[in-house]
Amino acid sequence: MPWRLTVRAGPRVERRRFAGIDPALDALEQRGRELASTAPDQVVDAKFKRFEPVEQVLARLELAVPSG
Repeated sequence: MPWRLTVRAGPRVERRRFAGIDPALDALEQRGRELASTAPDQVVDAKFKRFEPVEQVLARLELAVPSG
C-alpha cells in the first residue's frame, strides 16, 4: 500500500504516492520548504482583524498512512 502526500495550495491540489515512509517524508519536507519560501510577508487587514504573516495559511500538506 502506498503512502499518499496531498498538498493543497490555494485552488491547486497535488497528490503523490510513495512506496515507503522515508521518501514520503522527504517529499513532504521539500514541498513544505518550497511553499514556505514563496509565502507573502505582508499583513492582511480585513477591517475587523489584522492577520500577521505567521497567522496566514498558505498551504496544507497531508501525509496519509496506508490502510490495511
